Amino acid sequence: MKIQEKVGKWRRTTDAKGFAPNFDLLCPTCDIKLTLRTSELMHMKRSTDGFSRVFPCLKDMYKCVSCAMTWWFYIEPPYMTEEYWAELLKRRNGFMLYVPTDDWNDDKIIQQRLKDLGYWGG
Repeated sequence: MKIQEKVGKWRRTTDAKGFAPNFDLLCPTCDIKLTLRTSELMHMKRSTDGFSRVFPCLKDMYKCVSCAMTWWFYIEPPYMTEEYWAELLKRRNGFMLYVPTDDWNDDKIIQQRLKDLGYWGG
């Protein structure tokens, strides 16, 4: 199944991430599970028929630890509402950008890659 066919198959979470896929998000090149790098709350502006509209959005960046390919997923209405956006902002203690470093601690591949780059437990 292509990534484009998986749109709408995301679920809300009870933590600061906000949304998670209901499927294994795999790198199309390496066939390795993608890792959430960042999640950012934002408001996007879109013009239709000459009228601008601002709506809540969540931008998740996933990365392959093997080939470093990066994928961005934008979660917009009707999945993201103003109420849920505000709830996520509260869960993140007012920070719009969330970096899940706790998840990286559990992943041995990420630990090894960061150590090889000199960022981790050298």
